[in-house]
Amino acid sequence: MVLYKQSFYSFGKVLSLILTLFAFGCTYDKAADVQPALQSVSYQTDIKPIMAANCYSCHTASSIDPDKPGYAFLDEYEELKRYALKPSTSNPSLTKLQARLRFIEFPGMPFKEAPLPESDIQKIEAWIKLGAPNN
Repeated sequence: MVLYKQSFYSFGKVLSLILTLFAFGCTYDKAADVQPALQSVSYQTDIKPIMAANCYSCHTASSIDPDKPGYAFLDEYEELKRYALKPSTSNPSLTKLQARLRFIEFPGMPFKEAPLPESDIQKIEAWIKLGAPNN
């Protein structure tokens, strides 16, 4: 009986050790989801390439349905700035662009696609916090 208790106690210690090592060994890399420094965000070098890669296929004067009401030409700086600073109707603490990129306001953007990487959204949000400058 004593031997049974000792072996059960030893098994519990070993199991606890294994679970502890497993818990501390389970880590993951947060790939590029660090909040960018506000001063380092530039329209030309940071924002425009994100927009070109993810938005221009639909949001330009030559895209599929540019006559649709509320349509935004995101390849034109002034139009993008207006859209980026316009308050969201579903969440006034966000802009329309932020709400669409975070899929809070319908339709989420990019439309029928996966959301942008968090690092790209954070760059856009940092740019918006600066007032969406043309820098």
